[in-house]
Parts: sequence; structure tokens; C-alpha cells
Amino acid sequence: MKKFLITIIIITLFSCNSNKRTIILNIEDGTGLSENTNVVFKGKKIGMIKKIDIVGNNLIAKISISNDFKIDTSSEFYIVTTGFLGEKSIEIINSNNGEEYIYNIKDTIPCKVKHSGSNVLIKDFFDTMEAFIDTIQKSNNGSVPGKSRP
Repeated sequence: MKKFLITIIIITLFSCNSNKRTIILNIEDGTGLSENTNVVFKGKKIGMIKKIDIVGNNLIAKISISNDFKIDTSSEFYIVTTGFLGEKSIEIINSNNGEEYIYNIKDTIPCKVKHSGSNVLIKDFFDTMEAFIDTIQKSNNGSVPGKSRP
């Protein structure tokens, strides 16, 4: 009986001292996301993705964020590209215009893809490279250097 009570007390202490909360996101496009992907606010890491599941036709991510971070009712969640190689994170845009929202564990919040400036730069880079390759191919009349045409 003592072991049982000690176990209950330990579990209660750990659950009460948890400084994280779980929020469930309905992901628009999960390309590049995985477990342990960062959740950020203004560039500062405040949490991470703990689990990603497919539920019906939806992609659902469970994120864990710090209890210290206050989310208001007008907050928006976005998937953003954070690096030149396409690394992703989830960014929270918190307008501070609404009341603090205490999420119920069953609430599901939409998370959209945010097309940022870095996405545009990467696309411009690849478009420029494609145009460059087309120019080279046209100047060689479609022939490959070092090979003769039949």
C-alpha cells in the first residue's frame, strides 16, 4: 500500500510541475515537418512537435509549448521555412488583441503554410538557374559539350 501511495504522490508531483502544455494542430501541408520540429515565437524556440498522426484525411500534430508563453484567441499558427535548405518550423503569430485562450486538449487549431521571403528567394534562385541552363542548352543547339551529333 505504501508503494502505491508513493507512486501516486510522485506522479502527481511530476504532473503538477510540468511547465509544458500540449496543443493539437490541424496541418495544412506537412512537407518538411517531423517530430522535434521547433515551435517558435519571434525567432525564439518555445516548444516542439511531439507527434504527427494522420487522422482521417487530416494531418494532426501534437505540439508541446512552454506554459510561460501566453497564447491569445487571435493567435495564428504557420509552417515557415527557416533555412536555405528548406528546414521548417511552426511559428506562432500572437497579435495580443484577444483574451488569453486556454486550449482544451480536444481543440484542434488550423496551421497553414506561410510563404515567406526565404521561400521566394529560393524559388527565384532555382528559376534563375533553370533559365541559365536553358541559355546554355540553346547556345549549344541542344548538343552536349564533348559529344558530336549524328
